[in-house]
Amino acid sequence: MASIEQLKGAIASKGGVARTNLFKVTGLPSITGVSSREINLICSGVQIPGRQTLSRVKEIGQIKEEMAYGFLNGEITMQFLCLNDYGIRVYFESWQGLAVNQSNYELGYSNEYKFDFNISQMKKGFNLPVNRFLNKVPKVGPFDLRPQITNLIGDTVDDAFGGLFGGPDVYKVSLIGAFPKSVNAIDLNNELDGLVQLNVTFAFTNWSGKGSGAPGFLGGLANTAIGTLTNRLFT
Repeated sequence: MASIEQLKGAIASKGGVARTNLFKVTGLPSITGVSSREINLICSGVQIPGRQTLSRVKEIGQIKEEMAYGFLNGEITMQFLCLNDYGIRVYFESWQGLAVNQSNYELGYSNEYKFDFNISQMKKGFNLPVNRFLNKVPKVGPFDLRPQITNLIGDTVDDAFGGLFGGPDVYKVSLIGAFPKSVNAIDLNNELDGLVQLNVTFAFTNWSGKGSGAPGFLGGLANTAIGTLTNRLFT
């Protein structure tokens, strides 16, 4: 039986344990003017797809053996926070409309409604304390500049550094030929603090996954050191 120190060593050598809340979705199509980055921000849950190997029993004399003959990709479900403009709902309704037009019931071609996009599991990296900085930005009369600064910083960091500040991708899945198969009903109730969420089920032709490997001891040490430094500078 492994000791606690052996378990700690194994975890440290692989860059730590993967966290369910460290993910991002990129490459979703811009259909109604909504950017992929905006959709990623309000995505509250996603699944990494699985794959089933199909098999049948082959008999050779008295021996029965399972033999593979193909594979089957399952579906995945994503959850999104609904804002008061219901833009995310309109987005997926418009995407579904590319497959089946709800006005004349015409079917679209697959290359018109099937798109590729990516789902990434991320590792915790160093984060700039943007929120702490923005809280110190005063309002100028009726003007609140914080939303504009947030978008500016977000766009600049995304363009210049990619996923560095959110942590590197440790596993990236590319969905091929995906489209929203089901835009589920939204439940409303009398909960005072309830949040509206939209669940969308995706079907896809295939997927491919790629891992990036562990960053190693020095990479983890660098992330920790830089994160501590930036927090001290901005607080």
